[in-house]
Amino acid sequence: MKILQLAPRFPFPLDDGGKIGIANIFINFSRSGNEVHLFSFEDATISDDALEQAKQYGKVFVYPHIPKNSLFGAFLAFITNSSLYINKHYSAKVLEYLSALCEAERYDIIHCDHTAMASLGIALGRKFGLPVALRLHNIEFMIWQRYAENLSDTNPKKLFVSQQAKALKKAEIEIMSAVDVCFAITEEETALARRLAPEAKIVCVPVGVDTEKFKYVDMSNRESKTLAIATTYKWQPNVEGLTWFIENVMPILKNELSGVKLNLYGKGLPEKFRNYSHLGVCPIGYVQDIVPCLQKATLYIAPLFVGAGVRVKILEAMATGLPVVATDIAAQGISAGKSQGLVRANSPEETAKSILALLKNKQMLSILGKSASEYVHANYNWKTNVKIMLDEYQKFISLKRPNLS
Repeated sequence: MKILQLAPRFPFPLDDGGKIGIANIFINFSRSGNEVHLFSFEDATISDDALEQAKQYGKVFVYPHIPKNSLFGAFLAFITNSSLYINKHYSAKVLEYLSALCEAERYDIIHCDHTAMASLGIALGRKFGLPVALRLHNIEFMIWQRYAENLSDTNPKKLFVSQQAKALKKAEIEIMSAVDVCFAITEEETALARRLAPEAKIVCVPVGVDTEKFKYVDMSNRESKTLAIATTYKWQPNVEGLTWFIENVMPILKNELSGVKLNLYGKGLPEKFRNYSHLGVCPIGYVQDIVPCLQKATLYIAPLFVGAGVRVKILEAMATGLPVVATDIAAQGISAGKSQGLVRANSPEETAKSILALLKNKQMLSILGKSASEYVHANYNWKTNVKIMLDEYQKFISLKRPNLS
């Protein structure tokens, strides 16, 4: 097959969960013997190394457009009751560029990553008679809706965010109904998508983990009492959740157990986290390879109160043998429970109690770490999950071929 993959951001290097999802689909399309061309916006400076990494798997087309929010765009979306999120990714110039690409390359399938890219994909599909697929990395309106719910009634943002959640919900329903197939990321989101768009074809395709890279290490080779989190700090709910954890949970941990520390990994680490060293916070920031960092930690945390989809970083941590303590929102979409190494806790007291119980019981830590790794290796394999998409694409291609019998 010849596949055009439309992505809102360039997914290399694989240094946050969103990029990991897009990149691994691209990689496994290629590894399965397909010709795949990746189109993305140039949302940030792309290094030569990252570009060369992508080119190992297929052709790469990077368009010089940065889909950022703007006051004018927000105002226009508000008065037209349309989605800022979708508007900022679509333009006539981008469609013209992609149309020329389709004319030259003759694709079999258009694969869209995220709802943001689906309007472009649908327009191309109609123009060139091509099947269009949408990978729902998240059901996006749920993020806006939860964000609105977490804002106080006196916050001036609440009206706009609430209106945008409704506008995006309407747009997502129309988009899911217009594409040929949607791949949701969890059983829960698959069921929600089917309720929202009953005429749409919705298939559940879980995310994956590179289990060759994120290998299990037992507790005997790890530092003691070391918590870790690896995230992207560009997304404000991540910063807010981590701030909540540091200010409300770390003081309890420090009072109950000396020597506890929290290592913070990831790009764009805010300076304010350097002010918490007295609580054992170690703001390390971006590292080239997160695997050794996960393999030396004792426990992974995921405090998040706004979100949708699946936190790939949780799965990667579990794959290396790290038990995880996460809020319900952070852990959503992952069916593992405590016996598989994923502990859910939402209040400061509940979170601190769960962490302390594990840090004080090395045998339990070891058992849950092993269970976590086994769970991820058994349930989240990129090759297997991407094959579900490719099997659907093959059906579309077979329908287009004449029956010669």
